[in-house]
Amino acid sequence: MVWRNTRRGLCVGVFIVAALSDLAMAAPRVVQTTPTSGAEDVDAATSEIVVVFDGAMKTDGYSLLQVSDGVLPEMVGDVPVTFTDERTLVIRVRLSPGTAYAFALNSDKRQGFKSVDGTPLAPTVIRFKTSGGEESTGWLRREARHPFGERPADAHDTASEKATPKRWGTPSSESEPKIPEGWTWMDDKVHGTQVAVPPGWAPRIRGGVALCVEPDDIQKASAFFVPMLLGQSVPPEELADALDEMLRRGMPDLQTRTVAKPTSDSVQRDVSGTLGDRPGAGTYRAVVSRSGMGFLMGYLGPADRIEQLRPTFHKILASYRFTGPSLRLQPVKSAAVELRIPQGWQVQTSEGDGTADQDIDWVVTCPQIPGARVFMFTPKYCTTNWVTDVSGSVVDQTQLNLWRHRGYEIANMPSDQQAMQTALDAVLPGLQITRQQSLDEIRDRNIQANAQAIQVARQTGGRYDFYMIELQGRRQVDGTELRSVAYVGATGMVTIAGMKGAMGTWSVQIRGYEAPAARFAQVATILERVSGSFCYTQWWMREVQKANEERVRNDREFWAYMNKVDREIWDNRFRTRAAINEMMYDSLLAGTPGYVNKETGTIEKIPVDRVDAFRDEDGRVVSPEELLDQKVDPRWATRVREANVDDYMNYDRRAQVWP
Repeated sequence: MVWRNTRRGLCVGVFIVAALSDLAMAAPRVVQTTPTSGAEDVDAATSEIVVVFDGAMKTDGYSLLQVSDGVLPEMVGDVPVTFTDERTLVIRVRLSPGTAYAFALNSDKRQGFKSVDGTPLAPTVIRFKTSGGEESTGWLRREARHPFGERPADAHDTASEKATPKRWGTPSSESEPKIPEGWTWMDDKVHGTQVAVPPGWAPRIRGGVALCVEPDDIQKASAFFVPMLLGQSVPPEELADALDEMLRRGMPDLQTRTVAKPTSDSVQRDVSGTLGDRPGAGTYRAVVSRSGMGFLMGYLGPADRIEQLRPTFHKILASYRFTGPSLRLQPVKSAAVELRIPQGWQVQTSEGDGTADQDIDWVVTCPQIPGARVFMFTPKYCTTNWVTDVSGSVVDQTQLNLWRHRGYEIANMPSDQQAMQTALDAVLPGLQITRQQSLDEIRDRNIQANAQAIQVARQTGGRYDFYMIELQGRRQVDGTELRSVAYVGATGMVTIAGMKGAMGTWSVQIRGYEAPAARFAQVATILERVSGSFCYTQWWMREVQKANEERVRNDREFWAYMNKVDREIWDNRFRTRAAINEMMYDSLLAGTPGYVNKETGTIEKIPVDRVDAFRDEDGRVVSPEELLDQKVDPRWATRVREANVDDYMNYDRRAQVWP
């Protein structure tokens, strides 16, 4: 009895094994690929990957997945993946030299490739390397985590079955992946992003949300990553449209083209347009994960350098991980300044030495990394004639103390550029600038906000100009090379003030950060987030408003006094000219010199040929009025003197002419 049951079970087991073996044998397989899987010297100009199956396949679905030890080929065209017949798959691609590519057809959970009878293709990995250039992959660990859990950013999958991705926000416990020699692994724990940074490149935070990795020697070029927590289900096209709108602010002629077949959770687009003053191009992908996260990642750069940069961009993009935030910046608040800094960092401000008439300088330092700091300094300059008397020759100590109290240094700057350079030398001495660009959008907003003041300055013969510049550079401090990033905002105002002439003031604000070059890529994003967290407190802003109102009153009084002095000078000049003309006419042309009678305050005019008739015994001229009308003895008559310019200006003009 037992034997019969065991025998029957054995028969059933054999039947099941046989059936499973038959099914396994019936599963479709890949029999040929072009390029050949495993090839080491594939021509980078190859534009198609051809996969041939051993039997007829369904042509309405596929699953192309990135594997962690290679780059997924960049797919191009409106429909990059097509079946030319039931057994032949063609993938249109754009390859880069010296790059190791790898991708999978199907996985245990994603099975878009199926035979016509519905049997999934056994998971198959295709690998090859392109010739030329430096090998660009093979450095990501196989177990490296991707930002979408199981679903990497550049997976293409039309299978209806979707795996549930891992929850975001869990810090990664994995060690740093293997990266090319000389590269730096950046781990931004504030926003939970990790990426490999090449030498000569720097991570930056743009717009407060986008992590960018940018080359030092090429402007307007970067690989970018934007993770976001979505409050509701959003199609990837909507994320892509939002990025297009943001890019269009800097590239008004932006053009986009969808280059891969969109899926329910991803879309890829090529972009082109004008970057600054030159053509630009790039590619990005918008992905929405089931965990409620959205991701934008891609690259952008000058069109004439994009082919050169693409392999490096691909390495950077392939290294990106999203682990979720694991570090929170702590708020720090003084009377004047609010910042958010990592725990244990130190803050120093200048508010203990200043008043609301001054801007506040501050420095944040990292005790664990000597030389790493975030800072803001506000050098200000004014021309000498702001602190001199009306004539501009003597320094008024009261005015000098007032301007110094407000934080100004007395300096006659020949130009706005010289003022900015002087300020930069004071804050970052020895800085060798490696990259510089004007932030025109911010500058234009400042110009728009101060349009009325600019117009008034121009109407009075002066000017009021604004500047906003981003700088990157290097400098040596105590034998250590530091990499520095600084945002320089400046205003230059020149007014015309009567006899004093052109009077100039320059206000420069330098905010930025620096760190030892060897550690810069590791801490740059945290330093930039600390810099971007700065703001003045509301109490300080009220104090500044009060001080500004008082300053406006003082300025109005000053200019009223200057206008009064100018009018007096003008009137005095006019009266002097008129008096000189009158005196010259009386003395030279009319022949009736003027003599001042100090008793009556009049100018008495006596012809030259009659002057002797009005002299006393000592030969001094006396008043004709007293001699003729009052019959006064010449010895006792009032002596008069010949009038000068001051007399013609100040004495009674009622002149009496004596024959």
